[in-house]
Amino acid sequence: MYLDETYFTKVKSKLTTKDGKKLRGIARNKIGVGVACNETKSIFIITGTSKPSRKSTKEP
Repeated sequence: MYLDETYFTKVKSKLTTKDGKKLRGIARNKIGVGVACNETKSIFIITGTSKPSRKSTKEP
């Protein structure tokens, strides 16, 4: 089984800025996606705008 997460940048019109600059790193401008797969099945969970946690994984 493999498990990993990846982050995608939000659409430019929805980016959050501070003092006119984009936020850097894993912040409000990234959408997290957790991925787990084995030889036959895959599952993808959108974890929101933060690092994956139990809370963000369990809540719809």
